[in-house]
Amino acid sequence: MKGIMPRIIIYPYNLGSQSAKALAQSLPEFRSKRVRPDGRYKHNWNSHVILNWGNTELPRWYRDEKRHLWLNHATNVYLAVDKITCLQTLKEKNIPTPEFTTSRAEADRLVREGKTIYCRTLTRASEGRGIVIATHWSELVNAPLYTVRLIARGEYRIHIFNNKVIDYQKKRRVSDLLEEEQVDENIRNHNNGWVFCRDNLNRIEGNEILALNTIKALNLDFGAVDIIRDVNRKSYVLEVNTAPGLMGTTLQNYIGGIKQNYAYN
Repeated sequence: MKGIMPRIIIYPYNLGSQSAKALAQSLPEFRSKRVRPDGRYKHNWNSHVILNWGNTELPRWYRDEKRHLWLNHATNVYLAVDKITCLQTLKEKNIPTPEFTTSRAEADRLVREGKTIYCRTLTRASEGRGIVIATHWSELVNAPLYTVRLIARGEYRIHIFNNKVIDYQKKRRVSDLLEEEQVDENIRNHNNGWVFCRDNLNRIEGNEILALNTIKALNLDFGAVDIIRDVNRKSYVLEVNTAPGLMGTTLQNYIGGIKQNYAYN
């Protein structure tokens, strides 16, 4: 939209999202605001850009797709948010992912082979919610999705905006806050003693290419791609976050990406 200063409309999965709020407050020159799917907002297809922050629902004010400039269309966000459709889509596009199945019988076979299975009872959850870990067939539970645990050499989050890498982070232990025995290796989330850092990183070019290809495979315009690198130095995509937490440098990088693409030239 060269020559036109568009209005950036933030369409969040939840109006209470702190990251969506931070984005809207940080883009005053775009007269940015957050809107509801069933609110009174009226879209101006000549000058408005919809920045969809993790919402899988087409809003009531949606009309003709061709008359809306979307960043992350809702139908594509759905593919990314649902773990089953995400993994299936990536597999079809030859993007490497951990081994997975929707069959309990297949999960039983895998665990009997000595593999650790994550029984994912929730397919649209984050931070490890809904995961039951099975190292023996007797520990398996009914779940819509089962994934095989990979032994991690490293885990990364790579943020993509408009086909460019705008942030690169690595998950590390919060060793100065937790005792060693409090750090859980099975589910690496914040509550278990892991955080994303960007200092003193050796960025792996293959991970950046994998993240870019993942966003393309899901037909997204932006997102945070979570990648695991195993002990054999092979990388796999774990999931894609279409509404990642934003603060500090990461927030500024998204703001920079938006301004670079939509501000006056």
